[in-house]
Amino acid sequence: MPRRSTGGRGYLPALDGLRGVAVAAVVAYHLDRLRGGFGGVDVFFVVSGFLITRLLLQEHDRTGRIALGAFWIRRVRRLLPAALLVVPAAVVATKVWLPAYRLAGLRSGALAAVAYVANWRFVASGQSYFADAAPSPLRHLWSLSIEEQFYVVWPVVVAVVVRTGGRRLLALVAAVGAVLSAALLAAAADPSDLARAYYGSDTRAFALLAGAVLACAWPRITTGLDAAPGRARLLGHATLVAGAGLVALLALGVDQQVSYYRWGFQALAVLSVVVVAGLARGEGLVARALGHEALTWVGRRSYGLYLWSWPVQVFLPEVVHLSRGWSDLAIVAITVLLAAVSYELVEQPARLRTLDWPGRTVAWRAGTVAVLVLAIVVATTAGAPKPPNYLRATDDQVAAAALAPERSLPPTSATTSTTADPATTTAPLAPSDPGPGDGPFDQRLPLLVPPGTLPQDVAPGTPPLRVMVAGDSVGWSLGWELPPEVGQVAAISDRALLGCSLMSNDAQYVVAGEVRSYGAPCQQARQAEQIGLSGSPEVVVLYTGAWEVYDHRFDGRLLKVGSKAYADQVEARLQDRIDSYRLAGSATVLPLVPCYGKSGTAYGTERNDPDRVRWVNARIRAVADRNRGWVRLIDPGAVLCADGKPIDRADGTALRYDGMHFTDVQATWFWEHWLTAQLRTALAR
Repeated sequence: MPRRSTGGRGYLPALDGLRGVAVAAVVAYHLDRLRGGFGGVDVFFVVSGFLITRLLLQEHDRTGRIALGAFWIRRVRRLLPAALLVVPAAVVATKVWLPAYRLAGLRSGALAAVAYVANWRFVASGQSYFADAAPSPLRHLWSLSIEEQFYVVWPVVVAVVVRTGGRRLLALVAAVGAVLSAALLAAAADPSDLARAYYGSDTRAFALLAGAVLACAWPRITTGLDAAPGRARLLGHATLVAGAGLVALLALGVDQQVSYYRWGFQALAVLSVVVVAGLARGEGLVARALGHEALTWVGRRSYGLYLWSWPVQVFLPEVVHLSRGWSDLAIVAITVLLAAVSYELVEQPARLRTLDWPGRTVAWRAGTVAVLVLAIVVATTAGAPKPPNYLRATDDQVAAAALAPERSLPPTSATTSTTADPATTTAPLAPSDPGPGDGPFDQRLPLLVPPGTLPQDVAPGTPPLRVMVAGDSVGWSLGWELPPEVGQVAAISDRALLGCSLMSNDAQYVVAGEVRSYGAPCQQARQAEQIGLSGSPEVVVLYTGAWEVYDHRFDGRLLKVGSKAYADQVEARLQDRIDSYRLAGSATVLPLVPCYGKSGTAYGTERNDPDRVRWVNARIRAVADRNRGWVRLIDPGAVLCADGKPIDRADGTALRYDGMHFTDVQATWFWEHWLTAQLRTALAR
């Protein structure tokens, strides 16, 4: 195995080592251990673009043509068998370990994965916020779809362009395509939903094409380096520097904010090209280090490691409950074991043709296995119930509903009058003001409504409570697509938005050290609430806290949970909301932050930190205390939690599948069996 290769064939062990590093970065990212580890996929893209284009050009140099059919058959042998093993395994595991509704979405995901169009399915889904509420165990196959699409189209381009204009023209085509794709990625980045930019084949092709440019120029580069030892040493130094930059982006890269789409992914591709160029020479310290047997062993199995790591991470927490450290170790160990078995028993035999069926073509064999896999997928997912209604809602639908004109509401309930005293509502209160002397709530009562309050019989003809729900997605799920019977106890105006906090207008939140931006719809939260207030609700239920548990970056400062500066900001913004409701004559009920279940790795562990939750609840209590008469507290945790952990069922009704949000059925139970009674008790005088 030569340490250096010119334009001819030759095994490049350092590139296998680079693959090993890249797949390790991706796995670490999925485990929430490496902030920029998602960039490992782009490293794979550059390596693939380089190697595939290099092989195609070598074949053309050797034979004068490119046998497209033979190329595609080799790709099928290399990639399809392992994928056809993972897909049905994930479907069957979902059937065994996950809620039944997960099968419905997985069916289309599995079919898209087998057809290698999974990335476009994610783009077409139109859903971003809840993508991590019920993550698909096949979600990671989007990148393989992009590679397969590249393998279908690019060889045709190479065959046509090389025949008509040679390597230089092909290099120009690849370079122009890479620049256009990189520019399109930057232009398509939408802060409210980055799915189109992240999953699009056109927006992510630049890394593959950048590798192709290097392959086109590789013989000339190698010849020049052989003739000029000084340039070879310079490339070695550049490789070391670029490698350091690559590692920095993988380890310290910012999260997938809009700005990263405008420079980060592109910089990662450029650094990867320099690193691949240096490693392909097989010389120098970096190449020798990455060519170590341990790393090349991982690199040769990187495909299987990538295929199995994410499904294992989705399923393992559902089967066994371990601490984070032990869970991560178990995930890595099981992934390595499955990848090693897949490599020895499936991938290598398929590539070396020891799995061939005598007398059958590759197309016939692949088609037969694919049909068998599809049959397993369809049979396993048959009869699956629809996903919960909140998972079927798109961000655009939620925003449109929140900004829709207020419908006519029934007369005010007899429980209270919502006509505010003009003397107390002509100007908003400052955060430190003690609150008005009068209000719809009896100030002699405790701030917290007794959690054990049960539904009371309501006199016939009593109008339903007029309630506006505001705040984040938890509150939103309590008002989304509810059945008509809920209107008999509460007329609900749902003005909450997905993923929005008290701080979301001009601040960013921090998850495990990553600074993230709120979506664009959050800028319309106040407008949505003003529309809802135009209907003169008796009471506003403001759900908050799920985002306030995070540290925030605001006005150039890092505001940490527990600090006075952050406390002042949270309390001031909460006071501002209460003032706006009071000016409209509406009372405010603030739910304390309850316990939450597993919220997905994308949102870290902050929501499950009891110290952070207690701190946020202390802010809510402090503001409520300053607004006696206009604000009361309720504690949803009294019916949703036991010993600080979520309960699964109440009165036979399953609660909060994802540990946070309510389905229409669950929300109906919550209104009829607890929340309405709490609100009527709060308003009673």
